[in-house]
Amino acid sequence: MDSDPPLWIKEYARRAIEAHISRGFFVDMGQKQLIEFINENLEHGCNYCGCELKYIDTNSSKIKPWDIDPHCISLDIINPKNRSLNRKNIQLLCHECNLTKGHHNHQEHIKYCRDLAVRFGEAWG
Repeated sequence: MDSDPPLWIKEYARRAIEAHISRGFFVDMGQKQLIEFINENLEHGCNYCGCELKYIDTNSSKIKPWDIDPHCISLDIINPKNRSLNRKNIQLLCHECNLTKGHHNHQEHIKYCRDLAVRFGEAWG
């Protein structure tokens, strides 16, 4: 890395690792590796819709889940059945796309989106 990452990225990485450990995931990367992953991928935006990802401190008592900006950064497990947090199984999504994806893996989610587009394509166009 060329420079020290912003404090929010360090804190987000720490919280993400702790949250996944508490939910029973195998964490196969350290905080430093997750920080590097976020730095490398943040400028590309959400991996699905492409929106710019924003950071919102969701641990603040002033912010409730319904106050979260739909484009806040969200770490997604590509294949949740794998139950592993590692570089090959994570992607950065916006909160809205991650909620939509739910517990589907990447392929299931893409198929679901295609099916919706086929079914409602003319109505949306």
